Amino acid sequence: MTFLEVAKRCLHDEPNKRPTMAQVVVQLESALEQLESSKSSAPEIACSDSVVSCAGETLHSISAEIEEKSSVDEQNMPLSLSERSKMVQNAEPSGRGAQVYKRNKTAYKLPRFLPWNALWKRANITKKSQLSIPEYFREEVESHRFDLATIAAATNNFSLPNEIGAGAFGTVYKGLLSTGQEVAVKRLSSNSYQANSVLKNEVLLLSKLQHPNLIKLLGYCLHGQERMLVYELMEKKSLNAYLFGETRHKLGWTIRFEIVIDIARGILHLHQDSGLKIIHRCIQASTILLNKEMKPKISAFGIARTLEEHQTETSTSRIFCSYGYMSPEYIMEGIFSVKSGVFSFGVLVLEIVSGRSISTFPDLMYCDWKTWNGGKALELLDKSMKGEFPADEALRCIQVGLLCVQKRRDDRPTMQSVLEMLEGEVPLFPQPLPPPMLKMKHTQFDDEDLDRLNQ
Repeated sequence: MTFLEVAKRCLHDEPNKRPTMAQVVVQLESALEQLESSKSSAPEIACSDSVVSCAGETLHSISAEIEEKSSVDEQNMPLSLSERSKMVQNAEPSGRGAQVYKRNKTAYKLPRFLPWNALWKRANITKKSQLSIPEYFREEVESHRFDLATIAAATNNFSLPNEIGAGAFGTVYKGLLSTGQEVAVKRLSSNSYQANSVLKNEVLLLSKLQHPNLIKLLGYCLHGQERMLVYELMEKKSLNAYLFGETRHKLGWTIRFEIVIDIARGILHLHQDSGLKIIHRCIQASTILLNKEMKPKISAFGIARTLEEHQTETSTSRIFCSYGYMSPEYIMEGIFSVKSGVFSFGVLVLEIVSGRSISTFPDLMYCDWKTWNGGKALELLDKSMKGEFPADEALRCIQVGLLCVQKRRDDRPTMQSVLEMLEGEVPLFPQPLPPPMLKMKHTQFDDEDLDRLNQ
């Protein structure tokens, strides 16, 4: 039994002829044993993302289940390209955009870096650069696994007093491990295809990403229909709740500026320093979590994607994130790149310095640009600071934010340049061009859902 044969059985046209998940697990374990026994003569897997290769029998079984559920009706897509074209003013989709839509209309595939796709590549070797799968990776991912008893004990059997949030994918509980460490346990909905995909992405990416401004995944739990993710606890919850929630807090300039710098460092690590070229696809106030020291950490990697080393962009027929944070090319053509991440960061910067949410003020970008262009940029600062901020830093932040949200992606700076400008390493900045004028609309995950999910 080979991986390809297992895959073909799972994809059988007649449902009653597909194997059960228990049978799939047994078949995959058998195929894995055959692969390891013939390792010396087996060809290497063609895969450019070293972090996300075959990750053990358990994750293979999840991959099979997700692949079985991954046929998606186009009517259920969160936002179609035809809808996107109505939402951006003064921007016309290029001919290339039409080609993107044609190419993606029926290709609702899992991201190329997930283990199931690696299995397909194992059976169909391409001419791309070959990459061997290090044996230690499977062991490393497996070492992050918690048993159900440990999680149940930590959350007092998922008791109501331990529940700290509920959202699009499931419920979040506060827990206390036997080591004394406080954790947040995200218990995913068992009937959600997206939840399964989210778990795979989070485990495979966060197990390799280590940075002070990225959320730390402590592990995961798989038991029957139970799927759970275990994170470090972020005591202050999300930036969205802290700045714009019902119990919004006043923040001084120093903390705001440090939050901006730290988020920039985290995104730079994803885009460049990690060596993986990761596009988060949902940078917004709801996915930035704060610890008790007010240090921000980027969370919600469930829909993140990686680009190959030679790629500058890729496309999708499914877009996520709150609409105001999405770049015009992502909305219009489904194209995302590091520059779409820069755009989202720019919106976030303008929100942080002004204390105004893009959800409440959909014209935030354009109004800020007009105020800047009129020489009155300091009027944009949050009035709750009562003028207590260094003008040079404040102006620098606003200008960087406006440079990041320029309509053309080629005009936007890289995150490396963004960080250098924010830290004052670049003496002269270019003048920002007008941002796009957007009509506000939310996609499948709105701010409230993401905020509850990440509590």
